[in-house]
Amino acid sequence: MVKALLIPKGRAIVLIILLLLINLQSYSQQPGDYVAVGNGNWSNLATWNIWNGSALNPPTPAQGYPGFSSSPSVYIQSPTIVTVDVSPPNPIDSIYFFKTLFQPAPSVTNNNTLTVSGSLYGVGSFTQGSNSTLNIGGSISSTFNATASGNTVNYTAASPSILSTTYQNLTFSGSGSSSIPAAALINGNLTLSGTITVNNANGPLTIGGDLVVNDGNTFKEQGYNFTVNGTTTIGSGTSGVFTTTSAAGTKIFNGLISINAGGTWDNTSACPITVTKGGITNHGTFNAVSTYTFTTNNQDLHGTFGIPDVVVTSINLTNNDTFFITNSVTGTGALVQANNALLNLGCTTTGISSLTATASGNTVNYYTTSQTVFPTNYYNLKLSGGGTDVLQAATNTIAGNFTLTGGSVATSAVTNMAINGNMTLGPGTSFTAGSLSHSIGGNLIDSGTFNAPGSTIVFNGSGAQTIGGPSAITFNNLTINNSGSGVTTVDANNQTKTVTGSLSLSNGKLTTSASNLLLLTSTASASVSGTAPCVVGPMQKTGSTAFVFPVGGANGYVPIGIGATSDASTQTFQAEYVRSSAYTEGAIATGSNLKRISSCDYWKLGPVTSLGAATADITLYWNANNPCGGQYVTDLPTLAIGHFGGVNWDEVAVSPSYTTTGTAASGSITYANNANFSPFALASTSLATNPLPIIFDYFNVNKANGYNQLSWKAECTESSNAFEAQKSYDGISFVSIDTVHVSSAADCGQPFAYNDYDASGHNVIYYRIQATEISGKTYYSQTIPVASDAAVINFISVAPNPVVNDAVIKVSSSHSGRVELFILSLDGKQLQHNTVQVGIGVNTLRFRADQLAKGMYIVKGVFADGQSHTLKFIKE
Repeated sequence: MVKALLIPKGRAIVLIILLLLINLQSYSQQPGDYVAVGNGNWSNLATWNIWNGSALNPPTPAQGYPGFSSSPSVYIQSPTIVTVDVSPPNPIDSIYFFKTLFQPAPSVTNNNTLTVSGSLYGVGSFTQGSNSTLNIGGSISSTFNATASGNTVNYTAASPSILSTTYQNLTFSGSGSSSIPAAALINGNLTLSGTITVNNANGPLTIGGDLVVNDGNTFKEQGYNFTVNGTTTIGSGTSGVFTTTSAAGTKIFNGLISINAGGTWDNTSACPITVTKGGITNHGTFNAVSTYTFTTNNQDLHGTFGIPDVVVTSINLTNNDTFFITNSVTGTGALVQANNALLNLGCTTTGISSLTATASGNTVNYYTTSQTVFPTNYYNLKLSGGGTDVLQAATNTIAGNFTLTGGSVATSAVTNMAINGNMTLGPGTSFTAGSLSHSIGGNLIDSGTFNAPGSTIVFNGSGAQTIGGPSAITFNNLTINNSGSGVTTVDANNQTKTVTGSLSLSNGKLTTSASNLLLLTSTASASVSGTAPCVVGPMQKTGSTAFVFPVGGANGYVPIGIGATSDASTQTFQAEYVRSSAYTEGAIATGSNLKRISSCDYWKLGPVTSLGAATADITLYWNANNPCGGQYVTDLPTLAIGHFGGVNWDEVAVSPSYTTTGTAASGSITYANNANFSPFALASTSLATNPLPIIFDYFNVNKANGYNQLSWKAECTESSNAFEAQKSYDGISFVSIDTVHVSSAADCGQPFAYNDYDASGHNVIYYRIQATEISGKTYYSQTIPVASDAAVINFISVAPNPVVNDAVIKVSSSHSGRVELFILSLDGKQLQHNTVQVGIGVNTLRFRADQLAKGMYIVKGVFADGQSHTLKFIKE
């Protein structure tokens, strides 16, 4: 039986003091260190005594609690319980716990921010409260609890030794290197914010919150399972590294991976990565050689980076910037291109369930050899590798551009394709259109090989389109269906465009040039829908049968035909419609049976090489597009074909026999067995019919010193005409002031001038020229108003009046100078103001009225010398 040891009360007190002194001495307590003498708050002075080297004394208010005015060590003995209720301004050197016999272990609970530059020693417990922070510069050997919500343990030392325990938030803010113990758990965030390298080298690790690797820090994940449940942020502007050093273990990221500018993601260990929720944003350096699996939630990719192998499982993975997939992309999910994104695919085949690539401006680039293009529609599709890329049936719409580049890529269409943008074939590339119909809404630029046998190519853009490039292009069927400003073959490469099947002009004009010809082979045909579409410029046709060249000008379709060659020989003829007066080539020959030729248009038609003894019929056509003012054809029996022989115009033959069809509004005239070619024009053997009217090249009126000078020039179709200069003071009633008679068409086309010296006494004088043919038909030039010398400035008119949107003001001025132009309400309120420059004579000024309310307004002009003039107008 063990008997109880009975110690008298006085002796017990002495024993406790002795034990206390023994413990204090074992921890080498220094003067100024604090000793807890009772339970209480850290900030309560009654909780502490200070060791002065020989005795313990209560602290003075100036000394305060530990860390208030100094950086002492702190001693906590049994059974003391201390609560940190403040954030001391100075660090604590170290905290020592010691347990006495028969007493509970002491404890400290931190509810604020406590900085310990040394360590936590001894037998006792340190507990982190919610949202508290412990900055620890040494090690922890006491019992330690850091699981409370929101608390942070920050190891501040160089190469710290980490306690293997459970942390809420763990921070490394020191330098050197450190390792996370095998049994450590991090329920919250792991943050590297110093200049330290932290290794996860001892076992699996799960970070319950975020992983943050700030500038200057490196996190190394080695061959163990690793999970981040929050976001992963690498770098904060200049540096920061996350690296995997082993292919072993699973790496799972359940939040956004963000590599900031200067940050580095180094996954060159071929360790597979799984991303379940947030996707990846890269603005730094991204290195990867492994498989990345995206699963669980729809995710986004931002920035520029590449991944060799991608698996997308049952989600949408959206690329927003530039993404390279070098080896493979597979899975049951969808790969989605955002607006203006670039996806570079290096895989031979694309095993993804779905690829959506129709967003505006995005591009999918297949950049390696012999790839199979995923069967979907694209916005921009680019083939930039080598070998033969395989298109599939579901790729039938390319909303933007279709580009083949890279030097040796080839592909063949397997379905009708609608390319709404440009189609570009780079050097060494080839595209085979197949027996299919393809439409192009932009330009076709061929620097490679465009194989079109059996196909139909439709140019159906709404703006200007070009068929060009350094390679000659041969089409089977070519259709022009442009709703904008037409299609052109003209560029700096000077290549012929050839059609072997049918040329269909459905809408819009096809423009060519002498060095960018359109050639129709002997098997080709041509058709035109309506009277607007045509070929503007020269074109050629090879064959021995009759053909109507679908030529014309800006005014529209005005064809010319060639008959079958008389000896059935195959010839190439070139035709062009010229929208200009035939007199620009020369005058009618003296003694010719012709009395006039067209001053509106003519044709060039002839064989490319000599016909020899062969002949061919020629047919000239007219319709509503020929006239350039007034009547054009009035009498078919006196209509003729003029031929320009190099010096003058004459009839196509001495005694030609013509065949005409149609009416004065629309028809044709044919001369059989023609042997002399180019140019040809519609002509008349009568002065009384077929006026083919006079056209004024120009009519000008200029103010001179004391008189007004009139000058004009016309294109004449008759050998006898009269020009009458007329003037008016009201713009309605005109009187003759000069008459000029001419007796030949050549004289008629000369410049004329007249000076009106009676040009004073009226604010405005109106001038025009009347031209009268021998047949009695009259034509008028435009009417030009001129301000007289008496009126320095004068507003002539506002047109249209009423005004809807924009309006034109005719201003006559006797001097050059600046005019202040005002738009005023009837009560004189200024609504618009502009400064314009005017010259001598009639000036045309524009102003906007679309923002004016309906009603009557005043336009006022003030000249530099203060003279002003006004006009009223109505806004409708």
